[in-house]
Amino acid sequence: MNMSLENGDVIYIHGFKEENPSFYCSQHFKDLIGLPTRVFLNMSGTIYVTHPILDVVPLYDCVDYEVLTDVDVGYHHKLKDKLQMLKQFGVKSVPIDMVKKIFKPKLKEQEEDKVSPREQSILNIIEQINNGELDEEFLNEFFGGLDRFLNLVDRKGLLHLIDPFAS
Repeated sequence: MNMSLENGDVIYIHGFKEENPSFYCSQHFKDLIGLPTRVFLNMSGTIYVTHPILDVVPLYDCVDYEVLTDVDVGYHHKLKDKLQMLKQFGVKSVPIDMVKKIFKPKLKEQEEDKVSPREQSILNIIEQINNGELDEEFLNEFFGGLDRFLNLVDRKGLLHLIDPFAS
């Protein structure tokens, strides 16, 4: 196993290393064979990866995997949703070259700096909320409530910018 994996690394599970893997290995990784997953947590030498059904599972040396550096499969819950959707459609595996087409490719640094005017407006509103300049009344009036605003921010991938401890 590659102990140099870090949180957020994307790996593609090729298959089992042995023809007859252990019961635990076969039960926990049969749903990840032929799919990408994400290192969710690397704690005390144990690496946990996102699993479509079981939430997270420890990554043991029973599977053969490859690190993918040029794809971003999304955060934990979004990846779980994508993997579950593939499973619901009956997809058994996704060829590694198709992973880059199905899952969002990483943006180049110069592209990351480009922000649409709408996203900039949302970023400004988030900053004003974090600074205590806007309140729930504003969100009710312009967005139809806090829940709808949070859904919008989550869809844009900006939810992590809201400070839950701000005044």
